[in-house]
Amino acid sequence: MEGLNLIEILKNARKGLELYSIVHGDVKFDRVDELNKDVFVCDKKYVKHKFTVHGTIFYTGKECLLFPSSEYRTWDGWQDVLFKKDDFIFCNNGVTYYIDGENKAISDDGIPLNVIKGFGGIAARYATLKEGELFVRRLTRNGYEIQNGKIVKQALPLEKFAPEKLQPFDKVLVRDGHNGVWQCDIFSSINDDSDTYVCVGGVFHYCIPYNEDTKHLRGSNLRPPVSYDIF
Repeated sequence: MEGLNLIEILKNARKGLELYSIVHGDVKFDRVDELNKDVFVCDKKYVKHKFTVHGTIFYTGKECLLFPSSEYRTWDGWQDVLFKKDDFIFCNNGVTYYIDGENKAISDDGIPLNVIKGFGGIAARYATLKEGELFVRRLTRNGYEIQNGKIVKQALPLEKFAPEKLQPFDKVLVRDGHNGVWQCDIFSSINDDSDTYVCVGGVFHYCIPYNEDTKHLRGSNLRPPVSYDIF
């Protein structure tokens, strides 16, 4: 809490912004009093409550009791930004999103995060140019494109990866379950009887080439790009 200044953080915030208080639960931002260094919020019954510049109820308090949300209990990196159509934004969950024409946040696999008016209690910022470009590349790999402010399926079908094209000693990513973690291996052969892939490190049910399109999967349990999602 040392150095926390909620007056500075919230002075330009929207009235009605959803916040969370350990004492009062879900609340909405009302205003700041810069002269007396107080922050005012309203609970669900429209009762106003006052917090200090440090997020405590009393100035002798040592623990911050007001946060952006019940899940995000820190003010580090938070800002109340109203994002608009065609913005690329980077969220505190490590994912870049695109704001479409219906004000939905869409991830690079084409799935809406939620309907938003801004990210409110979630720490988010405008994505850098590099993050935006990476988003578009991943979106394309996943079979989507941006058209007139909307993310749509690509018109042309993508060529699907064919396991039979794998050659001995090819670099591959393997895992043994739909939610397993992808790991690197060297391909050997396909066991047609059990529909498994024999590699140097063992026998697996899932096996895709390791390349520029798939290398970001290593060490994760993410779904592969659409053209490799054949299992």
